[in-house]
Amino acid sequence: FSISGGANPWTDTTSLAFLSAANAGIFVAAAGGNTSTTVPVALPGTVNHNEPWVTTVAAGYHTGGSLGFLSTVDGAGAPAPFNVKPAPGGYQISASVPSTEIKVSPNYAVSGASGDGCVAYPAGTFSGKIALVQYFGGCGTATMATNAVAAGAAVVLIANTVDVYLNSGAVQPVIPVFVTTATSAAALVAYAGGGGKTASIAYPAYRFLGAIPDETADFSLLGPNPYNLIKPDVQAPGVNIIAAFNSAVSTTVAPLGAASAAPDDGTSMATPHTAGAGALLAGMHPDWTPMEVKSALMMTAKETGLVKPNGTTASDFFDRGSGSIHVDLATKSGLVMNETGANMTAANPGKTNAATGKPGDPTSLNLASMQNSSCITSTGPNTSTNSCSFTRTVRSTQIDSVKWTASFAGNVTGSITLDGATTSTTSFTIGGHGSTQKFAINAAASGALVAGTYAFGELVLTPSNTALTTLHLPIALSVPAPTIGGNVAIVIDIPNGSTTATATLNVANTGGPTLNVTNTNFGDAVPHVYPVLNQVSQASNGFYSVYFTNAGGGAYAADDFQVYGTGVNLSKISAPGFVPSGGTALSALPTSQMIRFRIYADNAGAPAGDPEHTAVPPVWSYSAARNGAGVTVTGNTIALNLTNAAVPPTNLSTGRYWVEVNPEETTAQGGWVQFVSNSTRFGNPPRSWAGPVFTGGDSTWDLLSTDYPGFALRIEQTGTCGGAWLTAGTPTLTIGALSSTALSLSVDSTLFPSGTTASGFLCLQSNDAATPTQLVRVVAIQH
Repeated sequence: FSISGGANPWTDTTSLAFLSAANAGIFVAAAGGNTSTTVPVALPGTVNHNEPWVTTVAAGYHTGGSLGFLSTVDGAGAPAPFNVKPAPGGYQISASVPSTEIKVSPNYAVSGASGDGCVAYPAGTFSGKIALVQYFGGCGTATMATNAVAAGAAVVLIANTVDVYLNSGAVQPVIPVFVTTATSAAALVAYAGGGGKTASIAYPAYRFLGAIPDETADFSLLGPNPYNLIKPDVQAPGVNIIAAFNSAVSTTVAPLGAASAAPDDGTSMATPHTAGAGALLAGMHPDWTPMEVKSALMMTAKETGLVKPNGTTASDFFDRGSGSIHVDLATKSGLVMNETGANMTAANPGKTNAATGKPGDPTSLNLASMQNSSCITSTGPNTSTNSCSFTRTVRSTQIDSVKWTASFAGNVTGSITLDGATTSTTSFTIGGHGSTQKFAINAAASGALVAGTYAFGELVLTPSNTALTTLHLPIALSVPAPTIGGNVAIVIDIPNGSTTATATLNVANTGGPTLNVTNTNFGDAVPHVYPVLNQVSQASNGFYSVYFTNAGGGAYAADDFQVYGTGVNLSKISAPGFVPSGGTALSALPTSQMIRFRIYADNAGAPAGDPEHTAVPPVWSYSAARNGAGVTVTGNTIALNLTNAAVPPTNLSTGRYWVEVNPEETTAQGGWVQFVSNSTRFGNPPRSWAGPVFTGGDSTWDLLSTDYPGFALRIEQTGTCGGAWLTAGTPTLTIGALSSTALSLSVDSTLFPSGTTASGFLCLQSNDAATPTQLVRVVAIQH
């Protein structure tokens, strides 16, 4: 499957179709994705196809070398002939380029957005010549070539700034466009910079070893993903692959005839290699399931010599997965691993698992790789280890028994414990004829590990039968950064006849070691952000919240929040969501289309009003165009900045409220779905309300589902820290991973600003990089 997608496996319709295919016995290989105009650089976390039931493929070079052309420079003292390659998506020549004068760009070596080739050249700059331009990344190769052609170039030669051939970019103009390395270009500039020198390019193409075999292509998108699954799964040849083209619809190979072949790059080239490998294995081993085929390719993949696109640094699992596929070794895999469709479905992290009562856990799946982005285990109050465990089951493919010795390599240490045993072991013997063995893998990141980075290692299984290949299962572990948590609001009652009272505030470290609270009552005059509500998206499921203008109704999502004090003005509301398959992204809708925000009072655990009736109006509302004052749409996340002067203040009093956000769309545009969250700060479950536009639509708010405790929402308020009436008992705190401690608070009503109630913020300063100043709402009531 050479199409992007699969970012949200458990809701994406194509991904779920692949799950059905895997259940039906079909092996699915899917492209990991390439750089593009929307993803110009292969950054961490950009990989496509996070489905655990497909084999996601990265692209690499191969032993055949690169396909290119030999360029010869004319004249005494000319540099030696050098290799050039067709530019990414470039026009394929069908005959040699005769000797043509070389013209070095007047902007050569100029970088940035206005650098070489990014803006138009003066007319006639390259009339009939080979235009030599230099790529700095300020614009795409297509823009550079287009500008050179407009200035009269007959041929364009794009030089890289390093000794790597550019292999990512857009379709080029229909003239010959080539790329070359920094070294070759430097020699050409030194020789031909004065003008009057010529060069030719020979046809046909030939193979040359211009790249390291198994080097990951610079266009191949990278892991990690948010689901604790190592992606991509494997790497396969995807650079300079001779591929079929339909010339009737492709300008790339138009001169070569109606049905042609030409070199092509992409994970779309690596994916069919992997599908073919899967087909061979399925044919040779008809008893293997698609997941067992996947496991064999992963556990036997080549690792030695694999490097990143710079050609020198060893690649890691987020570059190329388990390694470069070797089907000859995979067919001799002595062990394979299966997983059921039911378990895949139950692993959905955005839905509560009925068996465990907790969100689904992809780390529990029986896969030939392991990832945990929060690998930490509490061993007691304020103590923990950088370790976590996985359970795996293997099946023998052999007739006879084989002893397998387990060891760990890389920056991970560990042990295995066989199912039913109480102590760890270094080996196990598994019988033939499909016998299975289940075991736990106890893994730990070795050495110092910076929070948020990954340690890479692997479980190595070495067989006693030397005719079999050694197997390896990649492991990627990350320790979370210290993260402040605990109570974010507390009410302190002062008894009658007293002016003071104390209370205990719970301060937690929900992340890794160690949270250092350096000031438990920090005060300044600077406004800080107080997260009234912060329910994180699970990025998998959701519920419609949209008003369809052409149907006179819609469906809506609402969730509750609590405020304390009088005249409370919120500062920001942010609601992440997605559009259904085939729908129009919010950021692509006409800017004139409206987005509505409403806050309702609480009525016995539900919103007091609704968006389609006016009997009980909202206590606050605001509507604006998508590009209106205060409104921001990023992808499919809707945000409102309430500090914008055009947005009315919320002016809320102490109490519970419900917030509802919806865009106005047509039914053809598909609607907007607000993500659900597995976290909720308050007791009321989220509510949904389906208007009459839907068949069987409701007229009242309903509980969404006990599976989803909240909608993804962030509501902010700003406030200043401290007050004379509020003191903390301990100036500093040290809290270990996954631990908490009590902080004593004292209030004195004789120091209240006025009245019988005081409301303010206790501010905690810590080494939590994401929230260096945590605000805790404190309300003190004098009875």
